Parts: sequence; C-alpha cells; structure tokens
Amino acid sequence: MTKPKRENIPEPTKQEISFPDTIFCGGRPFTVDDLPELSKSEGTLGLCDIRAGKVYIDECLDVALTLKTLWHEALHIAQNDFLGDVSEEQSRWGSLFVHQFLIENPAIVQIYQQLHVSGNEAAE
Repeated sequence: MTKPKRENIPEPTKQEISFPDTIFCGGRPFTVDDLPELSKSEGTLGLCDIRAGKVYIDECLDVALTLKTLWHEALHIAQNDFLGDVSEEQSRWGSLFVHQFLIENPAIVQIYQQLHVSGNEAAE
C-alpha cells in the first residue's frame, strides 16, 4: 500500500485557529494558560501542573508545535495517572507519534469529529 500524497496546503496561523482555554485529560479539566516568562527564557515550550489542573504553553509557538506540546503535556498527565511518574523521553516520542499519526491519517480525525458531534447531539 502506498502512502497517500499530502496536499501542499498552507498551515493555518494561530489567528485562524481558536485553541481551547480548557482541555480534558482523564475526565478532568485542565486550564490552558500562557507559559510564564521565566520558563520561556529557559527554553521550555510547555509545562503541566497536575495538582493545580493547569497546562502552560508558550503562546509564541506555531500551530504544529503548539499541538505537539499539548500532546506532550497530556501524556505527562496520563503517565502520572497510570504510572505515578512522568518520563520526558516517553512524552516526547509519544507526542511526536500521535501528532504525525493524525496528520497522516485525516480520515481518523474526521471520525473523531463525527463522534464528538454525535455525542453533543445525544447530550441535548
């Protein structure tokens, strides 16, 4: 089976996309805020404070890096919940894998979008 060709569609800008103020991981809400300046100055792209229910992402990142960083922080939350500890290496590789998988398989994303719409209609 050959890999389908990706069209050269320009990446949307952050002005064209509305990132959520809250994400849900393991059924819990996490507020998404801008990364503190001190962390930015140290080269950090994102952080999660599991106890406070907050995820911090550098607002200067492009769309793709913001998505990868959100996945990275979500994986830290999952690691903490399931393993009681977090691994930078596992989160780094896991977030890259999920991001690339979703980009290479847009039909999967469409299915999730349909499930989300169906779930919202059922709740009304």
